[in-house]
Amino acid sequence: MTDRSNMGRFLVALLGGILTIAGTPTVTLGADKVITMSTTTSTQASGLLDLLLPEFAKDTGIEVKVFAKGTGAAIRDGMDGNVDLIFVHAKAREEMFISEGYGTKRYAVMHNDFVILGPKYKVGRKEGLDLEVVCEDDELLNNPYSVIPVNPAKYPHVKFDLADRFAKWLVSPRGQALIANYELLGQQLFCPDAIPDAK
Repeated sequence: MTDRSNMGRFLVALLGGILTIAGTPTVTLGADKVITMSTTTSTQASGLLDLLLPEFAKDTGIEVKVFAKGTGAAIRDGMDGNVDLIFVHAKAREEMFISEGYGTKRYAVMHNDFVILGPKYKVGRKEGLDLEVVCEDDELLNNPYSVIPVNPAKYPHVKFDLADRFAKWLVSPRGQALIANYELLGQQLFCPDAIPDAK
């Protein structure tokens, strides 16, 4: 009876170290299966990460903890070794991040674009101007996003294998299709770059 009781306590302790199940279908993963990511506020504010991260966790069992901030601060987190990867949109700074040894590879994930508004016609001095889109879908106005795992050669503590797995998942047919099909108020927000025709 005592042996059986001890075995039961051992199994409970072992399972408790791996995962915690709390009265809902949500599973909190062990710390070894959690990666940290600094990203721009737009990826979170758009709701895109609310779609992608649960799907990634479902596919791989890996949870991504997000720190949303300005691009400069997100890149700084990577340079300081505070996160496992960054997901940002500043191509020149990303390339410098890699050339200086902070990141391993830039995975081109997606883009959105800026539009230029101009006056359609003048409706009166008090009312001001009626604006319309005068330029959109121009490559010069593209705003590309990429994900970069932090270099384990510089920061051995980072969970590179898991971070790289997330990066590759984002540019896989599955990740790219999720990005392509994500809409807000009936509008597609991001265009996939790794597989442009993904749907």
